[in-house]
Amino acid sequence: MNEMNLAGNKPTSFYAIPVSSKSVLSMQPIQTVKHIMEDYQKQQLALVSAQNGKENPKRTVTVNGTGEIKMPPNEIKLVIVIVSSKANIEEAKLSVQRRYEYVYQTMRKYKINESNIFVNTSYSRRDELYEVRCELSSMLSDYKIFLQIYNILIEKLDKSVKILEPELSHSANRIESLKRQATLQAIRNAKRTALDIANSVGLQLGKPCEIFQESFKETYGEPIEIIDVKYLSNLINEKTIKVTCNVRVTFDLVKGKSKKIMETVK
Repeated sequence: MNEMNLAGNKPTSFYAIPVSSKSVLSMQPIQTVKHIMEDYQKQQLALVSAQNGKENPKRTVTVNGTGEIKMPPNEIKLVIVIVSSKANIEEAKLSVQRRYEYVYQTMRKYKINESNIFVNTSYSRRDELYEVRCELSSMLSDYKIFLQIYNILIEKLDKSVKILEPELSHSANRIESLKRQATLQAIRNAKRTALDIANSVGLQLGKPCEIFQESFKETYGEPIEIIDVKYLSNLINEKTIKVTCNVRVTFDLVKGKSKKIMETVK
């Protein structure tokens, strides 16, 4: 019986390829080595791709932006009071009526609509006198009209006609509009900062992928030196609103040419 010399056929070197016994048993004898090599190469390629993904993460830049909008009140309430006290109530009514007609015509002269003139009349008795009180009020959007009417009535009428201290306010939905403006301004300012950063490193600024509002604040009043609140300018300063919004925005950075990006930020 011939004996095989196994020592003469022993390979000089070898390397091990990790493979499970289950996969070996499921393969055909002739294709086993070939399939093992192919699977090993696929595993190595997947490992390299995963490592490259970790080494080259998505490029982003996170910046902060602040927006501030300041607005004076846009409405001023005009209130005119006419009072007359007489022993005879009819005389008191007549006195108030004459002054009322003058005041009403003055308001109409400055194009205040009839629908915007509100009139309230009341009667009372104090001791032996009858008091008739008439109040006219209107909400104006023009300070000049208020001052013109104020000056005329003070000049032409006596002490029986009084103009109350004006009430200043902001119209409905105006505050919400200011909030939106401040938020958009903060985002625009953040975009300008991010664009400068992208230009400095030779990249282009992509779309925002995250916008977060960090803080929001409303404040009323401006510092003034005059203490007398009867001045109209003081009342305007007192009711001036300032809306401040701070945001944090994250933008994508994409590859681009090294030259500066010509982008206009409105």
